[in-house]
Amino acid sequence: MLRLQKLEDLQQTWKQLDQKGVKMAMDFEKSMTKIQTLVLGSAQDMDQYASAVKNISSVTAISATETADGLFFLASAGLRGVNALETLTTVNKGVAIGLGESTDLAKVAAAAQNAYGVETIT
Repeated sequence: MLRLQKLEDLQQTWKQLDQKGVKMAMDFEKSMTKIQTLVLGSAQDMDQYASAVKNISSVTAISATETADGLFFLASAGLRGVNALETLTTVNKGVAIGLGESTDLAKVAAAAQNAYGVETIT
C-alpha cells in the first residue's frame, strides 16, 4: 500500500512538472510573438532571435522568458540584430549578479545607447 502511494505521489509530481514546462514554453512563445509583432521580422529572423535568446539564457542562467522580455524592451527602443543580442547578453549578466530585473536593465541599457551611442554598452 505504501509503495502504491509513493508511486501515485511520483506520478502527481511528474504531472505538475509537465504542466509547468508547458506553461514556460507558452510564456516564451508569447514573448517571442511580441517581439515579432514589434520588429516585423521574418520567420527565419525570429528563429534566429529565439535560438540566440535560448543560448544567452543558458549561458547566463536567466530564464528564456525573462531573456525574451529583455529583448522585447531592447527592440522597442530600436536596437536590432547583433547589437541587440550583445546588449541582451550584458543585461543578463547584470541580472545574474543581482543588479536588477531583465526588463529594467534592458530599458537602462537601451536608453544609454540611444543617448550616448552604441559604444556605451560595449
